Amino acid sequence: MNYWKQSKKNIYVAAHRGWCSEYPENTMASFKAAIDIKVDQIELDVRVTKDGELVVIHDAAVDRTTNGTGNNLQMTWEQLDALIVDEKGANAYDEVPQ
Repeated sequence: MNYWKQSKKNIYVAAHRGWCSEYPENTMASFKAAIDIKVDQIELDVRVTKDGELVVIHDAAVDRTTNGTGNNLQMTWEQLDALIVDEKGANAYDEVPQ
């Protein structure tokens, strides 16, 4: 099945940044929850850190989605890894496959 070909007969459900209405966007928790509710595809955004690591984050700045401030392109992996993404204290990159 080709999910990228437009179809007049089928509708495919995409989880935009995971299940971001229920979980912090672009997190493993959000992606896993989207898979659990059987979405067809997950949309996410990939950026590169200052030290060349790939990270999944939508905004150029971390201000809206974390407890930090600044442009993620000017941050290292270590700096981004220290950020908190929700009020429960979840780390921005918990459970990231290495």
